[in-house]
Amino acid sequence: MQSKEERRIKQDIYYNTERGFFINLWNSIKKSSKRKNRINEFKDFNEFKNHWLEQKAKYGMQCPATGVEMTTLLGKNKPGEHKRIMTNISTDRILSTGNYSPQNVIFTTWEYNSAKKNISPKMAKAFLKIVEERYGDTHETQ
Repeated sequence: MQSKEERRIKQDIYYNTERGFFINLWNSIKKSSKRKNRINEFKDFNEFKNHWLEQKAKYGMQCPATGVEMTTLLGKNKPGEHKRIMTNISTDRILSTGNYSPQNVIFTTWEYNSAKKNISPKMAKAFLKIVEERYGDTHETQ
């Protein structure tokens, strides 16, 4: 019989695998859908995971927004409590008011997803207009 600590260690090892990490992401969007009245349009975990695999075939492990290599690491604060790893894969709704769906979901780093918060396309265009006015359309920002 395994001790509680041994089970936790095995679980942590599994959640550090790509499949285990995506099981956590899947459970997270299912909870978010119920809690925040959002609709999850993915039929099941396999469709969600295949959506990731299609993106991965196109971009590899690079975040499509930043080019940063994405990770699937389980950060630890204390037993049973996880911390955010900025490079971890995050389920990002392109339009924050939209549902979780193959059209609206892209996988980015947690840092990018968190930084953009609820920016609308209109606000993004306004920001890009300001940058272009100040720096020109050829300026590359850091």
